[in-house]
Amino acid sequence: MAFMSTYVPNDSNITVEALDFLHSSADASLRAQLADNPSPTIAQIEKLRKTFSQDIVHAALTLTRLQAKARQKFPRLADRFIYAVPEALEQATDSAVAEHKAARFAKVGAAEIVDLCAGIGGDALALADVAPTIAVDLSAPRLACLRYNAQSKFSLEVRQADVGGLRDSAAFFHIDPARRSQGKRSARYEDMIPGPEFIERLAKNCRGGAVKLSSAVDFDSLPLWGGGHLEIISHDQVVVQAVLWLGELAALFPANTRTATVFKKHRLLCSYTAERSPIGSRLNSLFHPPHPFLYELDPAFTRAQLAGSFAESLHLTPLTIDGGYLAGPQLPPQPALTAFLVHQILPYSESKVLKALAEQSANVEVKTRGKLLGIDTDRLQKRFSHPTPHSAALTVLIFKPIESAQIHAAIATRS
Repeated sequence: MAFMSTYVPNDSNITVEALDFLHSSADASLRAQLADNPSPTIAQIEKLRKTFSQDIVHAALTLTRLQAKARQKFPRLADRFIYAVPEALEQATDSAVAEHKAARFAKVGAAEIVDLCAGIGGDALALADVAPTIAVDLSAPRLACLRYNAQSKFSLEVRQADVGGLRDSAAFFHIDPARRSQGKRSARYEDMIPGPEFIERLAKNCRGGAVKLSSAVDFDSLPLWGGGHLEIISHDQVVVQAVLWLGELAALFPANTRTATVFKKHRLLCSYTAERSPIGSRLNSLFHPPHPFLYELDPAFTRAQLAGSFAESLHLTPLTIDGGYLAGPQLPPQPALTAFLVHQILPYSESKVLKALAEQSANVEVKTRGKLLGIDTDRLQKRFSHPTPHSAALTVLIFKPIESAQIHAAIATRS
């Protein structure tokens, strides 16, 4: 099964030969020098090039500068040197999310998994912990990084190919297609490489699989073959990916539902599965009682369009059209909610907020929901803050309520 793509990976001119050298004992002196001085001057770089080739110095400098970011994404590899190319590291699934996804394959008893477009191994390393895994990628440098990150993991086989490697129709698959159109990143499902036709063939020929999607894709445009299931995943309140589960993996979830999954600091906080529900409109509750609790909902829920059903389950009232802000009584801590005690709600203008804050010395955080033109949160934070050594911490939440032409601001403290 093969598909010739037009995608050319950007490996930042890092060569396999340079990676092999960096992994060898011959690299000990270069690695030691850069560990002590990760940002050498031009003169120091020229000195290194007198001992090592330009390709090796370039690779060593690039990978050394990536280490902090790589260790943050892969904390279980933090005790050693992590191999990556910049684009692949940016796109790689972090270890906590990858382990969560791999657990779903374990739940259906997958005996073998093929990870297509495997990159540097963010998902492949986790999948290989639950079943023998074949990792396939077009880029030789990325596969070299994967091999060295895996450290001879016996359950992981690495193959270089445009795409392919499925041995039979019983295989389970994971795929992370490139998302490019005319050389630029694209969120369109139609622009994936390999494209929708290839994904459909996988879905029909395999028992089950997972398609990693851009979090910005139009979910309503997805063809849910055989009742596919959509899961939106956030990490530290940022939506990091969407996963389209297919076949036996989709069957783990009730029909006609979606899932919102929340991680914080590499720890799974919650997964919520429900049918989509429309956002209600009860604007009067914004002002009654006079000091309500306001809750900011994790973006995985709003992106999955599950805010309505989640709010209803907790008897909360959506204040914004996406359900990102909810109002209601004080609740026990909820992993998907950030709670604020509201001191005042007023029609928004800079002058009105400044007047409301005039009597308080405070460090102010400004948060917004929706695309509000002219709202620059960084500028407003500086303008609204009046810090002293004993300043309070206040949050100004700016939003447009449902069915209201007037933007409002809530002055609140985190609860």
